[in-house]
Amino acid sequence: MQSSLTDRLPCTAAQSIAKQGTQKYPASVELWSTRIDLAIPAMGEVEQQQPLYVEALRNNPASLKLWTIYLDWLVLQWQESVLEDKDLEEAFTDAMTKTTTLLPSTDPDADINKLKDLVMMRYVEWAARSGGIKKARAVYKQIVSGSFPNPKFYEACVRLEQAQSERGTAGQLLSKIAQERVEWLFEMAVRVDERRDGMWNWDCLFDVTMTFFH
Repeated sequence: MQSSLTDRLPCTAAQSIAKQGTQKYPASVELWSTRIDLAIPAMGEVEQQQPLYVEALRNNPASLKLWTIYLDWLVLQWQESVLEDKDLEEAFTDAMTKTTTLLPSTDPDADINKLKDLVMMRYVEWAARSGGIKKARAVYKQIVSGSFPNPKFYEACVRLEQAQSERGTAGQLLSKIAQERVEWLFEMAVRVDERRDGMWNWDCLFDVTMTFFH
């Protein structure tokens, strides 16, 4: 939709039409995506940009696409030193609060079932980039203790420990710490699965976990 609008109309006219579209059809993810793509480059300060993402997500709280776009934007602003660590902490905490309250779908492939894990994993990934493995561990421990992540989240955390162990220079000491964290992650995953009557598919998590102990 964006290409057809921008091909036929001046940018300001296309923005106006996209805005009218979201006002008339606020539940349309594609209209919001188009409006964001058109409006953000023309906006100045981050204070002007962020409310548009917030409004889009307020109308479409379960949209995997809009959450992905928003999280990408947040990290980009942080990379460019427009937003500080505390701003990202607040934004990710808010995203966690909003997505964990959404009811899951009976369809395992539904976007809403992938959304919570997306936010959790992106939070841990950003924490690793901003504060290293220690900060990432603090974040994923906080998430595991207060939420019920799926196997993909645990798998992502194990892979993070694996990558850190491979990059480390402290040898056996670092590897031992990583192994302890992986054991803890696996144990926590087992506990959560027991509460869910053992319904998880463990193949990937088990395989990646066992790479630490060979």
